[in-house]
Amino acid sequence: MTDELLQVLWIIERSLAMAPELSANLDRIIQSPLFTAAELPEPEEAERESPSEAHPDQVPLDLTAAK
Repeated sequence: MTDELLQVLWIIERSLAMAPELSANLDRIIQSPLFTAAELPEPEEAERESPSEAHPDQVPLDLTAAK
């Protein structure tokens, strides 16, 4: 087996081991006070538009780079 496959299997194994704890946390979250979409502020029109250009601090992501 490759190291990558072993890592995937270990992640799956750990995730399954965590299932009872995760389920209990989800139940606790669902039973806690929640807010509705109506309670959230409405965005301004400018906030709804996509950015016209990249932020100067952003680093471009090269998806063509091979590993």
